Amino acid sequence: MSTEKTIKLQTKKLLTGNWSNIIAAVVLVCVILIAVDTLGTLIAFLLGVYNGSGELVRTAAKESLLNYIYIGEFVILIFLSPVINGLFKMFSNVSLYGKTEIYDVFFYFKSVGKYFRTCILNLILSSVFIFLSALTDFGFGCLEDAVGKNLQDLTNFDIISVMLIGAMLVVIALKILFYFIFVHYQLYTYATFDNISILKCVFGMYGFAFRHLGSAIKLMFSFAGWILLCFFVVPAFYVLPYLAVSMADSAKWLFAYDKDRGLLC
Repeated sequence: MSTEKTIKLQTKKLLTGNWSNIIAAVVLVCVILIAVDTLGTLIAFLLGVYNGSGELVRTAAKESLLNYIYIGEFVILIFLSPVINGLFKMFSNVSLYGKTEIYDVFFYFKSVGKYFRTCILNLILSSVFIFLSALTDFGFGCLEDAVGKNLQDLTNFDIISVMLIGAMLVVIALKILFYFIFVHYQLYTYATFDNISILKCVFGMYGFAFRHLGSAIKLMFSFAGWILLCFFVVPAFYVLPYLAVSMADSAKWLFAYDKDRGLLC
């Protein structure tokens, strides 16, 4: 039996009795994220950034205003982000102890120090990921511009489309890699080890993330069929907890494995 199948079987057993709490927490986090996005969109409409048809009013002033709205949304999300860490805490609790409660989603709101420490962690993680993603988007934009200018008279539209689709798939793949290397294991580390320093959690886990990148990717691909079902939205409330707790269980064993080898303190 493969490692991925073993972890998935363990996860199904661990989730017994915990489904309702985790699904409720997932719904809560989704509602918060949707509410922040809706608030930003509403403010943009009220300030005339979008016209009656929902299209962006393309003036320098309106585009600048939209950027400020995006920055405002980002700041709000950072201050609310410990609820996401609480969700990861629930995933880890199920893996470590076989039990979690709905109030664990607010674990990082228990003290002022814990709350702001978590906000700082999330600010660092999100900034690194956004920066790297922006670089790939910029590269794709440059390629798109070059293809449009240099090849439009030399090739047909189908070839250009294939090139752009291929480049887009590369960008998506890179962003997935960025997540697993610079965000994924850091969040599970923070959820597993309560007293770990932010610097160690962020920068001290890069070696671990590179060593076990393949494990995370293989486990994710073992859920490929389930992930495709998320297109219908409702299955996502089953798939997300299943995948996330499986990732937590995998991380638990990898932490123990590296500790035994003296690679993790």
